[in-house]
Amino acid sequence: MMKSFVFSMVLYLLFAANSYVIAAEDVDYKIEESNYTSSLVCGKCHEAIYSKWKNSMHAQSILDPIFNLAYMQAVQESGEEAKKLCLSCHAPAVRANNDYELNKAITNEGIMCDFCHTVKGVDLNNQENPYIIDVGEVKRSTIKDAESPVHKVEHSELHARSEFCAGCHEFNKDKVTIIGTYSEWKEGPYSKEGVQCQDCHMPAIKGLIVRSDIKEVTGEINLHDLQGGHSVEQLRKAMRVRIVDTARSGDGVTVKVEITNIGSGHTVPTGLPSRELVLQMIVKDSKGRIISRDEKIYKKVLADENGNELKKDHEFFLKGRTILSDNRIKPRETKETVFYFSYPKREELSVETKLFYRYEPEVISTQEMFIEMG
Repeated sequence: MMKSFVFSMVLYLLFAANSYVIAAEDVDYKIEESNYTSSLVCGKCHEAIYSKWKNSMHAQSILDPIFNLAYMQAVQESGEEAKKLCLSCHAPAVRANNDYELNKAITNEGIMCDFCHTVKGVDLNNQENPYIIDVGEVKRSTIKDAESPVHKVEHSELHARSEFCAGCHEFNKDKVTIIGTYSEWKEGPYSKEGVQCQDCHMPAIKGLIVRSDIKEVTGEINLHDLQGGHSVEQLRKAMRVRIVDTARSGDGVTVKVEITNIGSGHTVPTGLPSRELVLQMIVKDSKGRIISRDEKIYKKVLADENGNELKKDHEFFLKGRTILSDNRIKPRETKETVFYFSYPKREELSVETKLFYRYEPEVISTQEMFIEMG
C-alpha cells in the first residue's frame, strides 16, 4: 500500500523538477493547421533548441510537483476559477482548446513551443487574456528573413521584448500586485537602458537553427532553458554581500553589512511571496566556537482581507488583498543591516556573513508501507 503525504521542504538556492516525456509513437509528425502542434514535432527539425527547452521549468510547468499541490489546493477551494487562473499560464494550450481537465497530450506539454511561437500580440490591459494568439501554420520568432518548407514564418520584435513575458510574470488582484516581476523591471534601471528579460534569461548564442542534415543554417539562437530562480548560477550572480564595518562599544559589538542587487533586472527575490532572502551572521571566538548567530529576512508579505498573513502559494492568488511589508532588494539597490551582539570579553573575534535564497514549498510525497503480517 502506498500512502501520500504533504510535507514542507526547505530549498536553498536550487529546487528540483521532474522530467516528462511524451511517447514518440503518440505523436503525428505534422504541423497542425488549426490546433497547437506538439513540441516533439518542432524538435524533429529544431533539435538543439528543443533539447534545451525539454529540460526547462517551462516544459515542466504543469508537471512540477510544487505546482501540482498548489493547484490541487486552489481547485479544492475555488474550483473552475482556479483552473482558468492557473492553467492559462501553466498549461497555456487551454487558451485555445479549453482542455481544463487536462485530457489532451498537448495540454500536458506545459509552456510548449507552439504556444509562444503563435503569439502575435500582448495586451497588458487585459489580465484575463493578455496574449493575442493565432494558432496555425504561421510561426513567429526573432529570426529575420527565415524560411521553412513545412510552415509559414513571420519575424516578431515582440518575442525579443519583456512585454512578451509580462502576460504571465505579472499578476494583480484587486489592484494588489501578487507577482510583479515585469513591473519591477519596468520601474528599474534595466528597462531604461533597453535590457530585456530575454537578454538575461534567453541569451543568444551561435548555434544550429535546424539540424545540419536538414539544412545548413547557423546563426544566433536564444537559449530555451530559461534559467531563473531555480538556477544556482543566476542566483549567485544576482547579489553581493560585504561587511562594511565592525565596532566595539562597551560590552557590545556592532556589525554593519551591505547587500546589493548587482545582477538582476528585477527585485530579489521576485515571483511568489513565499520566496525570501536570508542574511545570516555568525560570530566565532578565538577558538572557533560560535558565540552569536543572527539573521535578517528580506521578503514581501501578503495578507488576506482580514489582515492575516498568507504563506501558501495558492493563497496568494486566491486571497491576497494587501501588502503588509516588502523589504526585497530592487535592481542595483543596496540595503544596510546592522547586527548587534553582547560580548564583554576582550579577544579577537571572527565574523562571517552568508546570503541564502530560501523557498519552502509544500509537495506531495509517497512512502511505501511494508508490514509483515505472518
